[in-house]
Amino acid sequence: MTKHEIAAALAERGIVLKPSQIRKSTAEALQARLDAAGGPPPTNAPATAPQAEQPPKKRRGTYAAPKRDYKPFRDGTRQATLFNLMVRPEGATLDELTAAVPTWKATTIKSAFHSDFAALHGVGVRSAFDEAGTERFHAIVPEATA
Repeated sequence: MTKHEIAAALAERGIVLKPSQIRKSTAEALQARLDAAGGPPPTNAPATAPQAEQPPKKRRGTYAAPKRDYKPFRDGTRQATLFNLMVRPEGATLDELTAAVPTWKATTIKSAFHSDFAALHGVGVRSAFDEAGTERFHAIVPEATA
């Protein structure tokens, strides 16, 4: 009897083992135990429940909370360019942000949300998905300075 056959026979009796979990030395012992048990498998063996189809996970956006008091951006800097796009009511997509600062990659821009914006300038960044499924980034300016 092969490991696969032993695993199938054990599964009929409610014992779930993969063939890779059965060692060659124990295969003979399991074969002897199966032969000794004989007869049909017990009726109280747990039936495997069919796996329910999981709904797709909801996409989560970005949230970088401000970590200090607000400090304005210097005019003309790359951070100021990104900030001016994200402060608009509709926010900005990652494509818009990368087009505005072509020397930065998308990962650099997302990293700036946590380091430059939240930690250095006290500006939070959050994102939400619009009806088309596009992620839009919005700057969160503290209320006292808005």
